[in-house]
Amino acid sequence: MKKRVVIGLLDPNLDASKKQDRWGSWRPTISISQHHDFSIDRFDLIYEEKDGTLAGGIVEDLLTTSPETDIRSWEMNTATLQDFSSSLKALTDFVANYRFSIDAEEYYLHVSNLAVPAQLALIFLASKGIAPARLIQSRMPLNVEDILGSYEIIDVRPGAAVDRLMGESASSTLIERSLKGGVETRSPHFNGSIRRMGSVLARRNLPLVISGRRGTGKSTLARRFFETKRERSLLDGPLVEADSRQLAPGQVSQLLRAFTSLGPGELPRNISFTKGTGNAGVLLLRNIESLPPEDQIAIEETIQFGALAREMPGLPCEFQLIATTRANLNDLAQQHRFLAPLAERLTTWEFSLLPLVERLEDFAAYLDDEINQQFVEFSTPLRFRGPAKRKYLEMATAGQSSWECNLEDLHRSISRLAVESPDEGITTDLVKLEFERLYDEWATQACEEDLLQLVPAEMREQLDLFQKTQLMEVIRICVRSRSLSEAGRRLFASSRSRKKSVNDADRLRKYLQRFGLEWKNLHRSYR
Repeated sequence: MKKRVVIGLLDPNLDASKKQDRWGSWRPTISISQHHDFSIDRFDLIYEEKDGTLAGGIVEDLLTTSPETDIRSWEMNTATLQDFSSSLKALTDFVANYRFSIDAEEYYLHVSNLAVPAQLALIFLASKGIAPARLIQSRMPLNVEDILGSYEIIDVRPGAAVDRLMGESASSTLIERSLKGGVETRSPHFNGSIRRMGSVLARRNLPLVISGRRGTGKSTLARRFFETKRERSLLDGPLVEADSRQLAPGQVSQLLRAFTSLGPGELPRNISFTKGTGNAGVLLLRNIESLPPEDQIAIEETIQFGALAREMPGLPCEFQLIATTRANLNDLAQQHRFLAPLAERLTTWEFSLLPLVERLEDFAAYLDDEINQQFVEFSTPLRFRGPAKRKYLEMATAGQSSWECNLEDLHRSISRLAVESPDEGITTDLVKLEFERLYDEWATQACEEDLLQLVPAEMREQLDLFQKTQLMEVIRICVRSRSLSEAGRRLFASSRSRKKSVNDADRLRKYLQRFGLEWKNLHRSYR
C-alpha cells in the first residue's frame, strides 16, 4: 500500500490561534491531521522565514495530534506567500526539486476553503500536472462547537478520474486533454485520433500502433497513454520502453519477463523501465518495423496465448503492446518484411499523426505549450517583445517553413531563443535570425534518416554518396507534391523544355523503381 504524503502551507492567520486556548479553535493545518479516516504518513510543511516561530509550534502540535506522522518543515526565504506571482515561482522551484516517488507514495496538496494566493498557486501546479498530487481541502466548521471541520479530496490533475463530480462526457474530455498534454488542438484529424485512442484506453490490453514521421510526437503520446491509464487505476504494471533498432535478436524475451511473476531482472542500458506495483503494464516498442523477425514471432505468440511461449512456456504474461513506426506495416507484411499476423493485430488500432505542416491550425497552441515548458524547466518566463510572437507565427506557417522534424524542430527553435534572448525578451530581429537558421537546416539536413528509411534495406546498403544525395532530394520533392505528375514537373523543369515528348510522371516512376520505390507507397508511408 502506498504511503500518504500531505504537502501544505502554513497559514500565518488561520494557523495562529487568537484564542488563549489554541486547542479550542479551528486551525486548518492541525485539523487535517485529526481526521481518523485520513491517516497521514508524512506531512511536509512549507512556511515563510518570518513565520519560523509559529511553524515550530505547529510542528509540535502536529506531533501531538498525529505522533505516527513524519513531519518535515521547509523554509521559503525567497518569496512572500501572500503574492501569487512570487508564490508560483517559489513553489514551482520547490516542486522541481522535490523527490516525488509516485510508485511508493501518493501526494495531496493541502488547501483551505479560505485560500490565500500561495494556495491558489498549489492548485495551479496540480491542475497543470506539474505537481503529481490531488488536492485535500480543509473546510471551516459550521458551528462553534466543532473545532475539527470537514475535508474533501479533489482531483484536478490532467486526465484525473473525477467521474463522481462530472458526467461520462466530461470524463472523456479529461482523458483526451491528458493524452494531448493539455494542448488545445483544433485539427479534426488529430482530435479524432485522440478521441478514438480515449475509447481504446478503457479497454484491456488492446495492441495498437502510432504511426507518423519523425518528431510528430509518437513516443510522447504513447507515454501519456500509459500515464493516463495508471492515473485512472486501469493498470498497475510497469512501462518497458525500447528502440527496436537497438535490440539484439532474442532480447525481447527479457522485456517480456517484466510482465510476469519473474520480474525483469537486470535490464541493459538501452531499455527504459518504469516500475509498477503489479505485472500488467505496457510494452512500448519504438520503430517496430526494425524488430528482429524471431522477436516479432515471440511477441505475437505471447499476445495470442497470454503467456510466455518460449522461455518458461505457459508462464502468464499480461501486457499491452504499443508500437511506433514511420513505415506502413501492412505494406511491409505484403513484402514479407514484417510478420503479417502481428501487423494485422497492430493496425486494427492504428493512430496516424500528421506532420506539423498539415495541421498548422495547431501551431499557435504548440508554440504556447513550448513557452510554458521553458518556464517549468527553468522557472523563467519566456517573453516575446511587441510583434515578435506574431512574426514567429507568420513565418512558421508560411509555405517556406517545412518543419521537417516537426515538433522536434519547434522545441529546438524555442530552446535556442530562450538561451539567446536578452532579459528584455525575444525581438523581431531574433525571430528572423532564427528562421534563417531553420531554413538552412531544412535545406541541408531534412531528416535524412527518415528519407533513407523509405528505401528497402538491401538497396540502401548499396547506395554510394552521389546516389544517396540525389535520391534524398528526389524523395523530398515527392513527399511534398500532391501527385506524381506535379513532382515530375518540379524535378524536370529545365530538361522537359528540350524534349519533343514530355512524360515527367513516367520518367520519375522509372527512376524510383530503380531503388525499389513506388509513388503510392512512398507518399503514404512518409506522410
